[in-house]
Amino acid sequence: TKQKKILIVDDDLHLRNAIKKSLHNEGYSVDSAAGIEECKLKLIDNTPDLLILDVVLPDGDGIDFAISTKNNANYSSLGILLMSGLKTDHDYVSRALQGGALHFSQKPFDIKELIDRVKLIFRVMDLEENRFQLEQRFNYFFRNVTDITFILGSKSEIIEISKSYEDISGLSAIGIEGKMFSDLLSESSVEKFQKNFNSVV
Repeated sequence: TKQKKILIVDDDLHLRNAIKKSLHNEGYSVDSAAGIEECKLKLIDNTPDLLILDVVLPDGDGIDFAISTKNNANYSSLGILLMSGLKTDHDYVSRALQGGALHFSQKPFDIKELIDRVKLIFRVMDLEENRFQLEQRFNYFFRNVTDITFILGSKSEIIEISKSYEDISGLSAIGIEGKMFSDLLSESSVEKFQKNFNSVV
């Protein structure tokens, strides 16, 4: 599994270092910045998977920065966890979440709780990425295959499949009946299907 990269942005050096050390001990690759301008340079240099961003920074508002960052196509998949000890009222938290943050932590917080939240955010992000990949495979299948007929049951299990499946995909249809349709879309199946499909087009 690829090592997750985290960038912490906070003007409190002590807190920054404490979070950095704790996350590093959990196996994450961690960097830090003291403000928005430094953060911008580090985003360009080495884009992280997750941004842990303080709301009140010496050179700008963290929520405004989070919104502008999420609206940048280069960082649309970036996860953001916002934190603040001052601006924690409901409207402000709501604005943060609507702006693209995946979580809002109120300072002071327990470092262990923050680590749990980081792990949860990465689980959510991984699930979303898996859903996106599966959707892409379905889309590829339906865009390129017009001669294969599947008859599916109420739970999307395959009841019957046409003989042309073997001819087009290069994969055996034996044992497919009863399987879930999504089982056909494993990475190895898609790669083999693409190779065979491209060779006959």
